[in-house]
Amino acid sequence: MKLASTIIIYHPTEQVILNIHSWLSYVNVLYVFDNTETSMPALVTALKKIPKIKYFNDGKNAGIATRLNEAINYSKNDGYNWLLTMDQDSYFEDGFFNSYKNCFESKSDDTTIAVFGIDYQKKVVAVDDCFLIYVNHLITSGSIINVSVAETIGCFKEDYFIDFVDIEYCFRAIKMGFRVVKVNNIYLTHNLGEIKYYRSLLTLKITERVFHSPLRIYYMLRNFLLVKKAYKNEFSADIKYFKKAIYTSIKNNFLYCNHRYALVKYIIRAWRDYKNNKLGKYLK
Repeated sequence: MKLASTIIIYHPTEQVILNIHSWLSYVNVLYVFDNTETSMPALVTALKKIPKIKYFNDGKNAGIATRLNEAINYSKNDGYNWLLTMDQDSYFEDGFFNSYKNCFESKSDDTTIAVFGIDYQKKVVAVDDCFLIYVNHLITSGSIINVSVAETIGCFKEDYFIDFVDIEYCFRAIKMGFRVVKVNNIYLTHNLGEIKYYRSLLTLKITERVFHSPLRIYYMLRNFLLVKKAYKNEFSADIKYFKKAIYTSIKNNFLYCNHRYALVKYIIRAWRDYKNNKLGKYLK
């Protein structure tokens, strides 16, 4: 089974090369889309030397959705039916991707499947048996997109820029009659944001908390509101889950970070841009 792959990078460190090598041997080609506006000559040179890599950079940060759509188009033109999508900070531990690919290939002839994906929250032991479940959404990193049906589903929403791009695509696919499949016994090491440890103000226990920049929260909130408006009837439980997650992120940033003024400013702007249908990249 021929498998294309893509990774979208933005101001990466050299760690990205190690991450890429955790799965590169299992794919036929890797499309690297560099959203970094400034030059990184040493890292770019190192990437271009790696076999299988096709490197693209136009000096613009075009967001996630645009690059995913470009990767799908390249995959289609190059004769690939499936596309692995990865983040720069994600990688597979030994044995996991081989098991993942075996599970994917066992179902790759099923034209009703729009996306395969894996777990990134609950670490498991990789096994050869496939534990497949149907889900309503997957994250971009570690997913395998059915290129042959992507044209029917439609493009990733480029006016979202980042955040909820993957969720909206999965919701739309399911609404159109396709299925989203999670290989529940495969684990991806993935960074959701900046992790810090703080003592809870209620329980006094030290707990792990994930933080995002105020700008990232702007995209998360604005795009969540868009997804909620479009899919609240069909995916009410998922909407409730994401609502809680975003409000928790806002609360953590407000209580434990020093950028409260910026946070409030971006939250207000997210709500205003949502109401005015002002989408795309954030502009001051």
